[in-house]
Amino acid sequence: MKTPVPSVLLLTLFFSGCSMALGSDAAGSLGRASEYADSKQVAEGLVAESERADSTIIPALTDDGSPPTAADRKVIYTADYQVRTSNLDVALERAKALARSMGGWVQEEASVRFVFRVPSGKFWDTTAKVPEIGRVISHSIKSQDVTEKYLDLGIRLSVRKKFLNELQELYAKGGSLQDLLAVKKEIDRVTEEIEALEGRIRYLKEQIDWSTIRLAFQVQSESVSRDFNLPFPWLGSLGIQTLMRAR
Repeated sequence: MKTPVPSVLLLTLFFSGCSMALGSDAAGSLGRASEYADSKQVAEGLVAESERADSTIIPALTDDGSPPTAADRKVIYTADYQVRTSNLDVALERAKALARSMGGWVQEEASVRFVFRVPSGKFWDTTAKVPEIGRVISHSIKSQDVTEKYLDLGIRLSVRKKFLNELQELYAKGGSLQDLLAVKKEIDRVTEEIEALEGRIRYLKEQIDWSTIRLAFQVQSESVSRDFNLPFPWLGSLGIQTLMRAR
């Protein structure tokens, strides 16, 4: 991916202006205060231009510049289930066993709510086994394709790291205290942006690599679950309800 031409021009102006302001002659540096102000404006323009370029770099491309294939897509999978059971303890043990068997881990266990994570490659195998935990009343499965977002964050991070290296090289050249403080302030700002981007990428990758399955249990006694309405009241005298519950 080629750097936009406006960024190249601004980068050239930025370093040429700052190199003049950071000369070894202190008196000359003080005399060029206006030039430093101009270079600072150029630096600010460079950052703004870089951010505008970032906002347009969303052609989901892989590292080699080609569109991602189906195998390269970054997808977040989540599943929600309403599960009816007559024995909550047994159902929870089954859910834990399923999570372990798939190489997953428990994220939340609270009363009748159970949330676990499994490797994304085991997501569909896991959902196929959820009915073994209890009677599935309802369910929903969602997939979110975040390929463009993931690749865009990577590009933004690369741009920021390159800009940070250039600022550090500029700072290493030395200069007046005022100039060095200004460059150091910019270094700190870009460093914070890099850390924030790295955090967002880590979170997104964790969501991609580990699918989420949420279970909401409905506890119902065995006798209640087997009751049914008789079409004629006199049938109740035959004890049909009792016989059915005893099965």
